[in-house]
Amino acid sequence: MSAVTPPQNQRKILSLNEEHLQLLTGIASFIGVPVELENVSDTLTKLDGAVALQEKRLAEAIQIRQACHRTYEALHHSFKAFMSRLKSDPQTQKTLQSHHAEHMRALRHEHVAATLFDDLKSRRTDCIRKKTACEEDIEKCKEMKTRLKAIYETVFEVEKGPFCSYTPKCYPEEYKVRKALAKAKGDLHEDMSLLKREENAYDFLRHAERVCQDSLAKYENAIRPDSLQKPRDLVKEGDRLLGKARCLLKSAKDAQRLIDCDGLLKLVPCRTCTTMTNRCEEERKFRESVVPLVENIPQLVRSIQTEASWCHHRICQYRRDVEFTERLVEAHEERLADVRRSIFEHAMNSARYRVRQNETDTTNQSAEHLPPYELIESQSQS
Repeated sequence: MSAVTPPQNQRKILSLNEEHLQLLTGIASFIGVPVELENVSDTLTKLDGAVALQEKRLAEAIQIRQACHRTYEALHHSFKAFMSRLKSDPQTQKTLQSHHAEHMRALRHEHVAATLFDDLKSRRTDCIRKKTACEEDIEKCKEMKTRLKAIYETVFEVEKGPFCSYTPKCYPEEYKVRKALAKAKGDLHEDMSLLKREENAYDFLRHAERVCQDSLAKYENAIRPDSLQKPRDLVKEGDRLLGKARCLLKSAKDAQRLIDCDGLLKLVPCRTCTTMTNRCEEERKFRESVVPLVENIPQLVRSIQTEASWCHHRICQYRRDVEFTERLVEAHEERLADVRRSIFEHAMNSARYRVRQNETDTTNQSAEHLPPYELIESQSQS
């Protein structure tokens, strides 16, 4: 015969069963299992199955983490060995430093060539401006020459008047007029000589301008922007290749970061998580994204090595092009210096010759016995 439970104990058991039901209802709603109060044992069985499934998934995630960790350790060890070999090889370090120095020197030469080209363009503009000013001066001198010719002819006609042989004693006024006319003729002759020297100087200036323009055209052909376009394209290509290598290294670093232990543990689902379904989806996506990255890391390393060798080839080609451009610019600079020297020597010799010729003309001719204008013109032209 069974013992009868006291009323106070029955109330305690009833309250305990209510607490269990509340706890069971919360767990079932947490994992999405419907609660059936009539069949509590089936609900507990479903809960045990769900917990076992989550434990199995957790074990698989831990295995994936361990495999990724081993792969990361191997890659890290290989990378450290590669960097140690690279640092211990002095020839590689020397080659990289020389490539960097050549690249910077090429950029400096390009800047100098562009500066020289701009300077030559400004000088050419200045020469054109001076030529225009000289042409205007020549026009003014021609007009002055025409007026001087008319005045000279007028004076020459007056000089042949009726008092051409009068003496100062008999005709003092006429003698003063004759003397003034002679002085005017002398001044006119001096003006005509100056004008002729100006025309000769202008002819020499035009010759010097033609020589300078020929030298400038040759120099512009040597350092025109088309010849500098190829080094600029090579610099852009090198920058593009370096950028691509940096992207590849960034991808490798991202792969290493993703397979890091701490990063993987943050994505493993927890038994007490409130969004279990979303976490499992993230775990699946993570697994699908990590495995291809780990498999592609050797291919990325080979691609980086290929790009590095290609960069080395292009840098060598760029160095040869820059050396050729330097030799060409030096040759044209020497040619331009020779042309300037010859122009200066020719100008000095012409100036000395004109000074001696003017001194000779001044000594041989008198201010009171001047030839007609046509004779002066023929002598100046000869």
